[in-house]
Amino acid sequence: MGAGSNPAGGTFDILTVRISGRLFIWRKKMIQKELLKMPVSDLVPYENNPRVISPAAVDACAESIKQCSALDPIEVDENNVILSGHTRRLALMQLNVDMADVVRYTGLTEEQKQKYRLLANKTGEMTGWDFSKLEQELLEVDFGDFDFDFDIPQDDDAGVSYIDSLMEDGFTKASEKKEFSVTFTFPVECEEEIKGYISENTKEPLEKAILNRIRGVTEDEDA
Repeated sequence: MGAGSNPAGGTFDILTVRISGRLFIWRKKMIQKELLKMPVSDLVPYENNPRVISPAAVDACAESIKQCSALDPIEVDENNVILSGHTRRLALMQLNVDMADVVRYTGLTEEQKQKYRLLANKTGEMTGWDFSKLEQELLEVDFGDFDFDFDIPQDDDAGVSYIDSLMEDGFTKASEKKEFSVTFTFPVECEEEIKGYISENTKEPLEKAILNRIRGVTEDEDA
């Protein structure tokens, strides 16, 4: 078996077999991948897309594009029907972006297209977070006022959520508790030491020290 091409374009796997003196040749077209720029208006949504796209998801995707650029190309088949990227398409439309980076695949069977649309979404759902690493990453970045709503579970030992104790204001989740958050500003030369302290101890000791000072509680009384 080898590879070849035909005048119409496209690459094929070629299987040649001789049986009883007769030569049989089978050709199977290989999947081709092409990166190109395409008008967003030319992208065709898959009519039976089972994913429900919420306005919040489109807003988050649009904010990601604004802050980081559109790094993830939309994937389409030879007819420009979307394989992956329905939310990205809507986000680009919301941002009034005319052209999109697109990866076009040719040679996929209809079954392969259906499988890929399902698996591209499902495999992402099967992954999880390393929360200790996520906390550290979120400490080191600033998403401004947009709340991407990272879902970090409660820390039962500390009695407070990681999202309340470690995140900046933009990541603070609404709670039924009567609490509020504030942001402190420190000298830049202390950045590594402060982040290291918070990463190791959380913000709870600092919160406790402030509350004790306000309430007039001494260290001996608090012990």
